[in-house]
Amino acid sequence: HSTVQFDSVAWAVIYWFVGNGVVDANRVKDFSKFTTLRLKLRRVEGGEQIKVSLKDKSNPMDGSETKVPLNLTNEWKDYEIPLSSFAPIQLEEIFMVASIIVEQQACAIEIESIKYLR
Repeated sequence: HSTVQFDSVAWAVIYWFVGNGVVDANRVKDFSKFTTLRLKLRRVEGGEQIKVSLKDKSNPMDGSETKVPLNLTNEWKDYEIPLSSFAPIQLEEIFMVASIIVEQQACAIEIESIKYLR
């Protein structure tokens, strides 16, 4: 697993994307065969709420995409989010496959896994 430390700033994000090291909205992958995003996470210290988002190639890089809030505990937990929660995202054209956003708080979280489920 990986530990991510967020400082107390207006917002901070960690993300995973299609593109071999280049953030490019034109490098996409079709995730339409999946129904659920599963994240296995826990809070190490600090704030408890994070937001999770995805981006398709039509989403601007301005934070306007749909975000799903999660309240973390200090115990490992699988958080299953229906992909329909990210509407109006186009699952056929995903370029940012997962992002974790923290706003106005310092916290450390541990990430065990991020998976797409059918």
